[in-house]
Amino acid sequence: MKTLKKDLKAVGKDLKSLTRRTEKIGKELDKLVRAQGSAKPRKRAAAKPKMTRKRVIPKAVGRKPKESTAMAAVFNLISKRKKGVNTTQIKAKTRFNDKKIWNVINRLKTQGKIKSAQRGIYVKI
Repeated sequence: MKTLKKDLKAVGKDLKSLTRRTEKIGKELDKLVRAQGSAKPRKRAAAKPKMTRKRVIPKAVGRKPKESTAMAAVFNLISKRKKGVNTTQIKAKTRFNDKKIWNVINRLKTQGKIKSAQRGIYVKI
């Protein structure tokens, strides 16, 4: 029994020393990987451009140019009238819903392009 305990202690010591060695080797390996990772990668030869045919894009015919944005459309309506425009007139001309009109008006106000002359009437500054 005593010999068995001695043998087990010896094996335990050997295992501890082996784990220390493997940890040291692991640390050295990490250092080498970091050193290698910082080295410049090799440049590859530039790929030759492939021959491609140019695509023929058909031109659109008969389309009317659309206003670029909702803000531009509403701002154009407001700037055309000196006395101002109310939301119902904007809604009739642009066919936007109420929420979109309110959002656009709020943005134009914060940008300083329009102001409220009265409640619901907007004038260009």
